[in-house]
Amino acid sequence: MLTRLILAAITVCTALPDVAPNPVPRAGENLAPRKATAVEMSAETVRITLQEDTARIEASFTLSNTSAEKEELEVGFPTAVQPEHYTWNSKEGMNVTKWGPASLSEFAAKVDGTAVKAEPKPGLGKSAYMGWLCWPMTFEPNQKRSVTVSYLAGTRDDNYSEPSSLQNRQVTYILKTGAGWKGNIGEATVILNLEGKSAESIVRVAPDATEKDKSSWTWRMKDFEPNADILIQYRVYSGAKEAIEKLSTKLKANGSDIEAWLDYADNLLATEQPLKAAEAFVRLHDLESQTGHAIHRARTEYQPPAYRAAKCYHDAGKADEARVWAKKAKARLEEVAAKEHPIMLRKVLRTSKEALQKCVEECKAWAGE
Repeated sequence: MLTRLILAAITVCTALPDVAPNPVPRAGENLAPRKATAVEMSAETVRITLQEDTARIEASFTLSNTSAEKEELEVGFPTAVQPEHYTWNSKEGMNVTKWGPASLSEFAAKVDGTAVKAEPKPGLGKSAYMGWLCWPMTFEPNQKRSVTVSYLAGTRDDNYSEPSSLQNRQVTYILKTGAGWKGNIGEATVILNLEGKSAESIVRVAPDATEKDKSSWTWRMKDFEPNADILIQYRVYSGAKEAIEKLSTKLKANGSDIEAWLDYADNLLATEQPLKAAEAFVRLHDLESQTGHAIHRARTEYQPPAYRAAKCYHDAGKADEARVWAKKAKARLEEVAAKEHPIMLRKVLRTSKEALQKCVEECKAWAGE
């Protein structure tokens, strides 16, 4: 009997599913194995190390065949692999002829210490277009086997994370996919490694960790049916001071990093350094002029860097500099209001002609007009 099992991984949406038998849909609560299996998950240990835009996952699983019969399984990780080439017809549906690259990087898997090669396979039903990395396994009667995996996965999703100059990130380890194994999971340990990070950079975890110390937070569970996941929300920078220090180093290496300049300027404002912030916005104005594209933080109201520089100079009591930059800001604001369609203003720049005109009036006051 050939059954398909799933070793679930981090997804594009930064969800980290747990090992589970048989490919199951990645969304919703109806997680059931494609075929019943006598294999149970005796134990699992997962270590999550947070990085700037990724999380490194190192996991080990102990799988036990509780049957007196041999069982062949196909084991895999859901990785949201997208089809690169495919055919489709109404009778047979989608036939993938070539898969694109997996969303995981540096992926490696071993069975009983021996490396295995994972191949893309289609998901089930309506999720057939979501590729999985799979490999075969065979369990002799009552045999116990180990699986270890490691990979990097992205934790950044600007469509969902709240915009912040401290850079919000999120990762979810999905335990619920483990419900497809026979019986309960024997024991599970999930370790959040805080190496290189402080507890202040952790915004929220759910549920709360069962153990906490300076180097790691740990969740321990025994003999349980997985019905909840572990959510970790964190920031790249624990606070404005750390952000300024690290961003300063980053900008010395790459003075054209627009996002770094935005974060740097906003964190300078957060630490009440308007003059230095003004200099950063001046640099952003130059970059905006060079690229020809509006520069602002995604999903926030567009205010031209020239306007923000003028405001910083004004707030710092630098009337002459404020006057010069207010005139530049006024010209840029009027250009955007005249050129951009109202839908572009509302949907992309998160502003309006009325909001831009209000900024123009401020610039007139700062310029003494």
